[in-house]
Amino acid sequence: MKISGIYPNQQTINVNHKKNNQIQFSGWQKLESKCLGIFDLDNTLMHGSHEEIKKIIELVSQRNGKKVYATGNTLEQVLNKQKAMASEGINLPTPDYLISNNGQFLYENIDGFLVKDVQYEAMLKNKTNFDGEKVFEQVKKLANAPKYKFSDQEYNKLTQLANFKDIKASDPDFYKSKVTFYKWSPSAFMSEYFIASGVNIKGFKKEIQKELSDIGIKTKFIESLYPKKIMDKCPTSILLQSHPLRRHADESMTAMFLCPADKADGVEYLKRKLNIAYKEILMCGDDDNDISMAKLSAKGANFIAVNNASNRLRAFCSNVKNNIDSVFMSQYEGAKGILEGMRKLINN
Repeated sequence: MKISGIYPNQQTINVNHKKNNQIQFSGWQKLESKCLGIFDLDNTLMHGSHEEIKKIIELVSQRNGKKVYATGNTLEQVLNKQKAMASEGINLPTPDYLISNNGQFLYENIDGFLVKDVQYEAMLKNKTNFDGEKVFEQVKKLANAPKYKFSDQEYNKLTQLANFKDIKASDPDFYKSKVTFYKWSPSAFMSEYFIASGVNIKGFKKEIQKELSDIGIKTKFIESLYPKKIMDKCPTSILLQSHPLRRHADESMTAMFLCPADKADGVEYLKRKLNIAYKEILMCGDDDNDISMAKLSAKGANFIAVNNASNRLRAFCSNVKNNIDSVFMSQYEGAKGILEGMRKLINN
């Protein structure tokens, strides 16, 4: 299945909460207003029953809204998950728009087919001059600088691992470094790396940003902290690259994506394309890669953080001081949490 082609419709198939009675969303009350309902998928919209998902989609449709999925998954992965849910009797409707790969691609539903928006892709390319191969070469060069390589003592420990030969073979350009390249959702618009515990990520980003700027490339950084339970489910090649010397003490792993866009870029593009006010945009998420969308609350957009949100997303939403009217922290997980926020939004 090609990621860049056209796909058929698959229609058959406790943190400290803000006091909910003080939440006052600014949009969505008027049925005649155009709106956008934008949903992360994994552990958010897809974390719910058939009836919960159906009700969420109905609430968007009743308000003349477009349903948008914003995910780190590729289009192919979304369609596969849609089919898997259908086999369990849960219908995940094909969206009007799909923001995939954490904002690197955007698709529109045209007559039941999800078609890549080439204008969006061209805009990102022209705006950033992003080139995955050039990014890789610059990161490889920096990652093998002495400050980012394992010390002699650390390297000796690495060579003592029973699978050292496999690690070296799977990671020939980075095996001596605390930074490594990997491929989970490969695309020309995203370069994926694991960053070992102890690396000054802020400093590393500053250095690589300068190196890329010197060759005319603009990039964004998306960080995610993957817990052990997620890392342990990864393919063998990724497990080799996320070996014990690169993991945190709790066996979690920091991932960093270099890319020309994030989810918020896709949201902003649709806002302009469809001429929709920020106050009529509702977004929902649970993970670090949703923070870019949550930041749009500063412009008046609405954001719901479900109760199973990551620590970083929770901290961001909790620390929003000047935009409390447009951020809602749900008491419930997944789709149930989305419904709680939507009902509060609409009833206000």
